[in-house]
Amino acid sequence: MSGSVSEDESKSVDVEREYFDFGHIKMDKSQVFATTKVCYASVNIKPVVPGHLMVTTRRKVARVCDLTPEELTDMWALAKEIFKSCRDKIQG
Repeated sequence: MSGSVSEDESKSVDVEREYFDFGHIKMDKSQVFATTKVCYASVNIKPVVPGHLMVTTRRKVARVCDLTPEELTDMWALAKEIFKSCRDKIQG
């Protein structure tokens, strides 16, 4: 992976999946709005501030230091793309 998320990757949701694993929680696919091969982004059920979203890796790890360089790069690239596309709505 080059570290950047293609437009197709960042906007597609895995249609064959019924849910995504988030720790011990099975998150319905309707809560996920963007995916890559390594990560996904979802709405937050209890947002702290307007625009509070979650970007996480598909692979479960105990701590962020357990992520691979590819996972870290992909996660932050997806977060950046989402922020750029939502920036005006979030900031008003």
